[in-house]
Amino acid sequence: MKTIPKLILSLTLCGAVTMQAETLLTYNFDGQAPTASSVDANLGATNIGFASTGFVYVNSDALGNPKPSILANASGSQLGSRTAAEALTNNDYIGFTVTPDTDYQMDLASFKIDAQAIYGATGVAGDVTEFSFGFYSSVDGFDNTGDQIGSTQTISYENPSTGANQGGFSTYTFNVASLSGLSTATEFRFYVWVSDLQGDITNYNNRRLTLDNVTLEGSVTPIPEPATVSLIIAGIAGIVVFLRRRYSLPAK
Repeated sequence: MKTIPKLILSLTLCGAVTMQAETLLTYNFDGQAPTASSVDANLGATNIGFASTGFVYVNSDALGNPKPSILANASGSQLGSRTAAEALTNNDYIGFTVTPDTDYQMDLASFKIDAQAIYGATGVAGDVTEFSFGFYSSVDGFDNTGDQIGSTQTISYENPSTGANQGGFSTYTFNVASLSGLSTATEFRFYVWVSDLQGDITNYNNRRLTLDNVTLEGSVTPIPEPATVSLIIAGIAGIVVFLRRRYSLPAK
């Protein structure tokens, strides 16, 4: 009877290989362009957009990974949200929409983005700024914090000395494997809020965040036709029944 488990295992492994995650699209803002730098042949993607005035493009060797990148100020008049709920209300996000071609579907694996916290020229030594991130999609909605996909991630940086300093880029990864079988246009939003301020909290404009290399990973596959799916299931069921009968016969 060991043949049946081996058969099922083989089919599972074949499926795992087929669904291996790949880079579906990237935005690296080359030339400060909002268009996708690369996109899967069977997907369409909109320009990345800013819903808040707290985000702007910058073209600086120090602020890009590499340059250019997106800059956000931790300012009450710009990126003013202090909680996830406020970020949703204030539309403090960058976003884009992805649409599979007809008869194709996408199964997502991860969303990645490079980020670093920085201080401007009048930054105060010892100041601490913490930015938090949340990822959302139109599948679950943008109405409340319960719609967030995966866990909130944070970046915290203490200014080591007076003046301008950069904390260095790190890659932040969100598990979005819950988003599968997407065959229609899906909007994605990356929300940002300032979750902690220590020190000279009036010095907002010298507490900043830079973002770069937005990446969506997963797989894009043709949508199986109902007849094909039924045929595959029937075939597998037939093989299993045959093997059970074969190994249940008494030995001669």
